[in-house]
Parts: sequence; C-alpha cells; structure tokens
Amino acid sequence: MNKGQKTLLLIILISLVGLGVVGFASLEYTSRPQFCSSCHEMKPMYESWANSSHLTVDCLECHAEPGFTGLIKTKMGALRQVAEHFKGVDPADIVAEVPSERCTSCHEIEKIKPDNPKFSHQLHLTVNFDCMDCHSRVVHGPEEKKIPDPSRPECAKCHKK
Repeated sequence: MNKGQKTLLLIILISLVGLGVVGFASLEYTSRPQFCSSCHEMKPMYESWANSSHLTVDCLECHAEPGFTGLIKTKMGALRQVAEHFKGVDPADIVAEVPSERCTSCHEIEKIKPDNPKFSHQLHLTVNFDCMDCHSRVVHGPEEKKIPDPSRPECAKCHKK
C-alpha cells in the first residue's frame, strides 16, 4: 500500500469514527424529554408529563421497545411523524402506542389495590384489555380519576349506563 492509499484509508477511517460519534450524540440528544418539547405539537404532551406521577420516567421507557433495535425503530417512527407533520397531517391523528408490557415492567398488577373494591384489574385483563384502554390519560392529558367510574368515556365503551 502506497502513501496515498494509506492517507485515503486514514481519512475514511477518521470520517467513519466522526460519523459514529455524531450519530451516537444525536441519538442521545434526541432521546431526552426536553427534546420532545422542542416541537410545538409535543409541548402539551411534555408539560403534562412534567406534571405527572411519571416525571422520573423518560419518554423512551414507555414509547420505545427495549434495546438498540427498539431505539432505532422509535427514531424511524419519529422521522415518519415529522414527515407527516410537513404533509399537513392533523397532529391528533399521529398516535404513539404504549403496549401493556411497558406498563407492567414497572407496575405489578397483582399488587395494585384500587380504592374501589368492586374493581378488578385481573378481571379486566382477562378480557384482553390493554392498560391504555383505561389509563391513556395518566401521563398525557388531564389527570384521570383514581376511582373507576363507568361514566368515563373509557369505561362507557363497555359499561352502558
């Protein structure tokens, strides 16, 4: 290998390392909850999270599958949402899902003792409910009631008055 080839190889290697560092730093920076609030459509979500009982839980703990692959999938989904924003899609139509497995990774359903003894998490889970079917407003939205109320829109889907 001559001197010119070695120099070219060194430049390529340094460029790849630089791209890796910039890529990692970008992933880290865009994974912070504060970054989410930089988008005006996400500001209300950020503010409700900052005032919720989940303040110490980072966005990605709920909104991303675990591991590096989950992080990359989430980042690709976020890029899709940015594209939808620029296409003029209504922000209300851009929905982020949180599967029950993410909730139960911290919350043990068996240990939850609701204020209303007539309510059973176990019973509701046996009919294929997801945590978000009832608790979608815990972090993003007005504070939900602690006692189950069949008149709530979430409950009224199944419990007719």
